[in-house]
Amino acid sequence: MFNYVYMTINYFQYILQFLIGGTLMTLLYHYSNKKNIVACAIIPTLPVLFLVGLIYIPKKNAIVSKYIKNSAIYFSFYFIFVLTCLLLYVWSNKLLFSIGVSSIIYLISLLLYIYSNKI
Repeated sequence: MFNYVYMTINYFQYILQFLIGGTLMTLLYHYSNKKNIVACAIIPTLPVLFLVGLIYIPKKNAIVSKYIKNSAIYFSFYFIFVLTCLLLYVWSNKLLFSIGVSSIIYLISLLLYIYSNKI
C-alpha cells in the first residue's frame, strides 16, 4: 500500500495571486484598447510583483536584503532591455526586430550574469 502524505494547499493564496496578475493584465488590455499610452506604460512598471515578493520572502525565512539587491540588479537588466528596444525601434522602425534583438540581448546578458555569479 502506498503511503500518501496529505498536503494542505492554501487555495486562497493562489486565487489572490491569480486575481492580482489577472487584474494587471486586464487593466493593460483595457487601457491599450482606450489608446491610453500613459497608463499602458505605467502598469508594467508598477512594483506590485516586487512588493508581493518582499512580503513572501520573510515568511520563507529568506534574506530580505539579498532579495532587494537582486531585484535592483535584475531591474537594471529590464531597464536596459526597454532602452535597447526603444533605440532599435527608433533606428529601424521595425517593432518585431527591435523586440527580438532586445530579447536576445536581455536573455544572454541575464543568463551570463546568473551563471557568472553561481561559480
